Amino acid sequence: MLDLSKIQWPIYPLDPKLQIITIEEDRFIEMPDESYRLLDSSSYKGNLAQRRMQYENSNLLFKRKLFKLKNAIFRFEALIHEAEGHSRFIDSNGRIFNYKKSVYYPLIYHKITKFVETRHGYAVEVKGFHCRFFLPREPQLDWHYAGILHIGRGSLLYDFADHKKKDSRRMI
Repeated sequence: MLDLSKIQWPIYPLDPKLQIITIEEDRFIEMPDESYRLLDSSSYKGNLAQRRMQYENSNLLFKRKLFKLKNAIFRFEALIHEAEGHSRFIDSNGRIFNYKKSVYYPLIYHKITKFVETRHGYAVEVKGFHCRFFLPREPQLDWHYAGILHIGRGSLLYDFADHKKKDSRRMI
């Protein structure tokens, strides 16, 4: 089972169909045209982004092109939206892991009482919850309900709606 506390964010999605090949301290992706692109090189110091920049700026004689990483995922909420069933990712430490949705949790829509602008986004106050939820972008004016995933004793902001949707469940 995946231990989320060991993931170093941000993470990047990797196509599970692509082959990853390790040669000494370097990991390459075999492309469909049978060429190889560098994913990570642990011979450099720092996190994944720093190592990739150092490699790109190096003057190696036989340097490979870098494998283009897709959009970074900074939060667990984005991971559960991004992951389709069973997906492969690389974290900022260079650790490759699979994330498989496996458990259903109830998704219940609750009335939003207000949005409070903060330094880094918005705090969302929801009726029936003593804590606020964080939203990293500006809310839309027609958002009146928040879809909250109830995970054991915790809650996770999942969705917004202009009306109260029927209670359902989501696999995460």
